[in-house]
Amino acid sequence: MFQKCVLSALFHYFGDAFQETISCSNTLLYLTCSYLALYFDFSGYSDIAMGIAWLFGVRFPLNFNQPLRATSLADFWARWHITLTSFIKNYVYFSALRAWPNNVTFHRAAMILCMFLVGIWHEPSRKFAAFGLAHGVALVLWPTVRPDTRLKTLLLWALTQGFVILSLAFFAAPDFPAACELLSGLGKGLGAFSSSVAFDHYDQLQVCLCIALTVAHIISARNTLQLFGKAKPSGALFLWFVVSASLSLLYLNSGLSRDFIYADF
Repeated sequence: MFQKCVLSALFHYFGDAFQETISCSNTLLYLTCSYLALYFDFSGYSDIAMGIAWLFGVRFPLNFNQPLRATSLADFWARWHITLTSFIKNYVYFSALRAWPNNVTFHRAAMILCMFLVGIWHEPSRKFAAFGLAHGVALVLWPTVRPDTRLKTLLLWALTQGFVILSLAFFAAPDFPAACELLSGLGKGLGAFSSSVAFDHYDQLQVCLCIALTVAHIISARNTLQLFGKAKPSGALFLWFVVSASLSLLYLNSGLSRDFIYADF
């Protein structure tokens, strides 16, 4: 609930504030906020579903495994929306491997097809087809570099997350032309950040809170099951529950909260 009602809602709010003025800086900030808003929305939604299922003795599989820590595109898709990617991989990609085990070209084509299916699964439209194809082609062309040093790990992490952020233009925009127009903002000069709303001290405090919690989430390296699967009652856990539940209820009634990303499903 905290991920959905607080972090996702605030990143949506921050992103919308920088959407009006088109520049390289504003476009990057808008796409980054949209990426984090989407992640905390969908991850929070998945956690809520898993938690409610636990109350009835049903164990749902993990759907997110710290994708913000991914250091390659293949690593990202092994961590993001695991139930969907596992389904596509098992029923499409592995079937292709069994049918043509020694045809590398066909394997690459199958990988592009799988990501195309992942794209249009969200919506049969040009923008989601472009999203899937972009990731499919990138998976085929992605450099195979081992992150054996801290510097390499940081560079590969930045490259992976940067590509995902840019590809979110096809996800965040209402249609394909709007996505292209959004990406065109990257070529309009770096410029200065300009917001359509005035950020007061309270907004700045919320920005710092979101950034700090996102960094802590990335550094943590543990997914939801690892965090709470074997959790035992403690004073710290109770304090976190009280604070997070209170803030969730506060922001749920603030007008910032939106429908779940897959509410239409």
